[in-house]
Amino acid sequence: MRLTYLLLALILTAGIFALPNILARMAGSHTAEFNHTGVMALNCLPCHSYIYDELNATQASRLVLQKHRNAAGNASYASGWLHPNVTNTTDYGVCQMCHVAKTPSSTAHTQIVVRVCTDLNCHGNNATTNNTAYRDAGRVGPNLGSPNAHEAWFDLFSGQLASYQNESGSNYTKGYWTCVGCHTHVEVSLNLSEMVFAHNNASAFENASKRYT
Repeated sequence: MRLTYLLLALILTAGIFALPNILARMAGSHTAEFNHTGVMALNCLPCHSYIYDELNATQASRLVLQKHRNAAGNASYASGWLHPNVTNTTDYGVCQMCHVAKTPSSTAHTQIVVRVCTDLNCHGNNATTNNTAYRDAGRVGPNLGSPNAHEAWFDLFSGQLASYQNESGSNYTKGYWTCVGCHTHVEVSLNLSEMVFAHNNASAFENASKRYT
């Protein structure tokens, strides 16, 4: 009898650890641990519906969703770096805009790539020139990196390396957190401090006025 209980306990324990992986592999959207043909047809929504719901929550966010669909469907813009077989006609097509690269990731079992907002092909970094490939989005990074209310935050984060790598193998900077901090549900803590300078320092006052107006 004890042996029976022991075998049942072992089967139950094995099921707790093994069953989720089996279901995810065979019944979920991740039907292959490593897909040599890429991830064009990988439906992200069953596992990440909360992200799509966030993008589809308001009229403003739906406009952002459509803008990214339009960019994915713009062959003159996306063909150089986005996988040629992506589709922006499905609900999950917009996911592919930021996660299906022409050169897929070899480190992730799904080959998913994380392309951040400040990628040079997207919205650009804190350089003061238009350094992006997409004309309609090209002013964002340079504008944030020049005299702007978000400049101090954006430039500070842009000087720190992130863990994500771009397609050339270089690390992104954390400047994209300025974007997600304002445009997603990600929680961000800020410490704000006032500028302090002597009232007889005319140049400091002039520089502060230029920076924050």
